[in-house]
Amino acid sequence: MGDKSAAKTMMERAGVPLVPGYHGGNQAREFLLDQALRIGFPVLIKAAAGGGAKACARSSTRRNSTRRSPACRREALSAFRRRARAAGKIPRPCPSHRDPGVRRPARRLHPLFERDCSVQRRHQKVLEEAPAPGMTENRRQEMGEAALLASRAVGYVGAGTVEFIVDRAGAFFSWR
Repeated sequence: MGDKSAAKTMMERAGVPLVPGYHGGNQAREFLLDQALRIGFPVLIKAAAGGGAKACARSSTRRNSTRRSPACRREALSAFRRRARAAGKIPRPCPSHRDPGVRRPARRLHPLFERDCSVQRRHQKVLEEAPAPGMTENRRQEMGEAALLASRAVGYVGAGTVEFIVDRAGAFFSWR
């Protein structure tokens, strides 16, 4: 899962709902700017490797992207030894952030309750609430199933979470 582009490709094939975006290999500056325009602003430009909110930049205009994308690329190279970036649409208004848990002790995969991780600062979780408030049982089940699909797609073993963002209409998407 450390390679966001590869993980996103695997999850896309498995049918996990993904944030509209770009995670391919073409890293040419103009091409990435065209992808941001295609996706629609605002977008989040992220390093395609690593985690910990390193090399993340929110961009709300083409001009903003032109300025922030090279900085993101430099930080990605410094932190992860890779320059590759990915971009994802940020739903408006500000989405909530839900992380359903999964546990795979051996061959069986189990969904766990989700956390609401919407209170963040600089892309880092500040406050987590579990189970997430306002979740219907139907949405909890759908999100749990999508988390299991994602876990199977990447061959995950252990206990962890799958990050989803939820828009105002209730649709959810994976950032990975």
